[in-house]
Amino acid sequence: MKKEKLRILFAPLSIFISHVTRCLCVAEVLHKRGHIIEFVSCQKYKMFIEDAGFNVHQVSEIEYEKGLVFGAPHEYKRRFNTDVFKMSFGFKKMIAEDTKIIENFKPDVIVYDGRITHLLSAYEKQIPCFEIRNHLGILSKEEMSFLKIEIPFNTEDINNDERDFALEFIKAAQSQFFNKKWDQNLFHLAPVIIPGIPEFEIQNENCFQLRKNIFVGPFFWKGWKKDGIGITDKIDGKIIVVVATGSTFPFKTAINSICNALSDDRFQVVINAGDNYNIFTEDIKRKNCHFYKYIPLGMYLEKADLVIHHGGHGTTMHVLKAGLPSIIIPFNGDHMVISHQIENLKLGLVLKKYPDDISAADVLVAVNEIMNNGKYKENAKYFQQLLENANCAEEKAADFIELSYSQK
Repeated sequence: MKKEKLRILFAPLSIFISHVTRCLCVAEVLHKRGHIIEFVSCQKYKMFIEDAGFNVHQVSEIEYEKGLVFGAPHEYKRRFNTDVFKMSFGFKKMIAEDTKIIENFKPDVIVYDGRITHLLSAYEKQIPCFEIRNHLGILSKEEMSFLKIEIPFNTEDINNDERDFALEFIKAAQSQFFNKKWDQNLFHLAPVIIPGIPEFEIQNENCFQLRKNIFVGPFFWKGWKKDGIGITDKIDGKIIVVVATGSTFPFKTAINSICNALSDDRFQVVINAGDNYNIFTEDIKRKNCHFYKYIPLGMYLEKADLVIHHGGHGTTMHVLKAGLPSIIIPFNGDHMVISHQIENLKLGLVLKKYPDDISAADVLVAVNEIMNNGKYKENAKYFQQLLENANCAEEKAADFIELSYSQK
């Protein structure tokens, strides 16, 4: 039986590259199946998505600095944000833009990944929504509180930034004068596509158990340009360390500490700098460190011995797929939870300091511990086997969207 051709709008949180690429993974499969796909994105990644072959509606995004440390420890927020922390998230403008795009594109389905304002506009227009999100995020009991009229998050275990987030989200939504009455369980309406495996994601219970959900396995986008030095063999028997700081790690001091710690001839270092760390002239001159904005991470991990990274979900899945141990320097809330899981499962070590405070000695102690203790590599190899059995994640996600839509 011929499947219905759907108009599908993807709405990633487009200030961070990982939200964009995992949407691209699923979008490319659905496009090949004949569905009409378009994206929303802020200016930062508009051209990136267009180069992948999709039309993009340019939008505003969550205010960058405030969103960057959402869920971080209070000390981290205080040191990073200073006066910037008083800025708004910008939800009111985002909701208005989302509504206009929906009216113009008229999607049958919306897939959002971090850009939660699309859920409100979709609910108002009665358009089915799907969410892509790793399990180790905000718990669903907290999400339910977002849309209650009374002040949410009265419990002491909720951070102030999450209260700010919820209050502004509610006020912005109320200002739009939606016609459809809200349901306090609105967030439960969107089925969840979880790009991970239960063995890593679930600690005590599935926090999405009240929502239709599926663990599809991690998404690994294959559209990266093959930039870099092209490691094909071990370099003179050196220890190859890949440093992947993602798009949420603007700390030159930490990068310098890593480079200084690994400056002797035992090491060869490849640094995937991401968006928020600018590569400086002095970096290029380091004899055993090679800096790139983006690299095809999977290719480099095949030859690496160790990965130092920020604890982003996508990067963590890449590292586990390669069967490698981690040293994590977490910065925001998502990284904190993921790094805790890495430590709990003995898959690596966590440097528990504000990134600017990490010294070369801190890095070197952790590197030596990882290289001299085989348990980390052994545990990583176990998860590598689990991830090898969790293939075709994009196809599973596309199947889930199609089947769920047909059963609505």
